[in-house]
Amino acid sequence: MESQNRGINLLGYGAERALAAGNKLLKYTPERYVTKANGKVVRQGGGLKFTKLGMGVLVGAGALGGMRDAQEAYVEKQTGQIDANKKTATPEINLEEYVPQIKNGGATGDLVFALHQNRKKKGEGGSIIDA
Repeated sequence: MESQNRGINLLGYGAERALAAGNKLLKYTPERYVTKANGKVVRQGGGLKFTKLGMGVLVGAGALGGMRDAQEAYVEKQTGQIDANKKTATPEINLEEYVPQIKNGGATGDLVFALHQNRKKKGEGGSIIDA
């Protein structure tokens, strides 16, 4: 017994909707035999043909797939040449450049000297901030 209630017959309803969608995209013509006026029986082949909507969906899907492939090729091209000898993504650092900064924590004393110069000029009226 078939039920028209979608909740009870969910699988049947889904199959019915899929069939309706397929019928909008494809048209099936059965094979048939036709008798001509001269008495000969001629076979007319049947088969599936795309409808206008089906052809549009097919062309659109092909265009989307082509755009995706083109975008992937563009990104791959932008990556550049990959060094096969690299083992890690960690940058190579010449430690001799950074040893002075490591020892004093990056403080070079520039700020301290600039503030000292401002204090010396305060008496002469050269300070930016007058307290």
